Amino acid sequence: MKPRLALNFILLATASAGLIATAFAQTSATDVIAKVEATLKGVKDYKLRVTGDAVGNDDRKLALDIEVSSIPSLSLTRIKFNKPDELADNFVIIDKDKISNYLFLTNQVTVQSRKSSASIGGVNLDVNQFNDPTQAFPKDKINFKPVTDDDTPEGKAWLLEGTPKPGADLEFSSFKAWVIQKDVRVYRLQYFNSKKVLQLDVKIPEYKANIGLKAANLRAVPKDAEIIKK
Repeated sequence: MKPRLALNFILLATASAGLIATAFAQTSATDVIAKVEATLKGVKDYKLRVTGDAVGNDDRKLALDIEVSSIPSLSLTRIKFNKPDELADNFVIIDKDKISNYLFLTNQVTVQSRKSSASIGGVNLDVNQFNDPTQAFPKDKINFKPVTDDDTPEGKAWLLEGTPKPGADLEFSSFKAWVIQKDVRVYRLQYFNSKKVLQLDVKIPEYKANIGLKAANLRAVPKDAEIIKK
């Protein structure tokens, strides 16, 4: 998978970390998605961290360490990069109809329309799906396998697997998601391409919801930063 959707799937799956696992006991994908939609109405904000590896557009392996804060009702998301090293201390703010990309080395903020696709270090962000969790595992496009149990360093987990239905326009051939049973959170995600090659392998060691995030903090940029509008 050229990860145009990679970060989106990470964010969407982790945003519903406790919700998907709860829905696993249901007998159909329709029930799972319905429970996710219903429960997400109570998620006012969330903060998470993603670590692992992805394959960039140039087929180069990228080490990822990303912090994400979001207020879905405002369509507001802040993404801070710790890794890859070349992106360390950079951040992106996705705010309704615009994207602000801050570069630490130049102390510049480039602002562009959200309708366009933002490329960050070779990883494209399809920002229009960031706050729509039903698109992470679209019930009309995915064939889900039965949920099984698996052991992880964090404890017993539910393992969810799926493949796109024939004709589905998705940029992966299969995925796996591990959800820790004791605290009901996504622990690990994997996505594979059409050749069954692993394209994304990440863990989500930190996830918190409804912690009182402030919009002003998510939108903050250095006062002396140069603003460039495109």
